[in-house]
Amino acid sequence: MLLRLRKGKVADKNFKLNTDFDWEYEHKELIHPFQSNEPKRRFIPSKWERLKVQKFVKALREGRMKTLEEKREEKEREREEEDNHVWDIWEDDTIVPWKPRDAPKAIPAPKRDLP
Repeated sequence: MLLRLRKGKVADKNFKLNTDFDWEYEHKELIHPFQSNEPKRRFIPSKWERLKVQKFVKALREGRMKTLEEKREEKEREREEEDNHVWDIWEDDTIVPWKPRDAPKAIPAPKRDLP
């Protein structure tokens, strides 16, 4: 086998080198071109993409942004709390447990003129 390789022949004696081979290429539109002259910058993330990723990482670390698993767990906890919540029917009406965030600020009454 080594002698055949040194002479530039095929290693296996039974292999027929000159047989016709049928290519199954029918001028289909290919996903990847045979030759591409695309610049390197298309494969390197831009400065702005890097900054966006850093922003997301920082938000995740600070807890302002949550992963999908954390959101699912939080929803499950909220559902469990709603199921286990007991309403106090003797609760004082002056206590407001919920206030909308976008509610306008209270406007003080106008002052009267001094006598």
